[in-house]
Amino acid sequence: MAEKYNNILAVIPARGGSKRIPGKNVRMFSGKPLIYYTIRFAQLQKRINKIVISTDDYEIKDIAEKLGVERMTFAGVLAGMKRNKEVSNNFLKTDILKTSKKVSSK
Repeated sequence: MAEKYNNILAVIPARGGSKRIPGKNVRMFSGKPLIYYTIRFAQLQKRINKIVISTDDYEIKDIAEKLGVERMTFAGVLAGMKRNKEVSNNFLKTDILKTSKKVSSK
């Protein structure tokens, strides 16, 4: 049954503008920015084969890039779930195009 779920995309939403704890994702915790722990946990999951961070914050984007995570930034364009949906749709379309190219080239 594990083969059924062999193409899993993890989308990590990471807002820059937290109201309760400003800059919480980039605040240091035990010597690392808080977002590091979320990214690292996702990287350690065997079934996840692609990780994308969805953010409107360039500092979070830079941290993600240093950790080897793809990022999509929509500064001021989309918020919250709309941004996450756009990320998922973008990768779904990309995977469909890649798959259809493989099928048509055979």
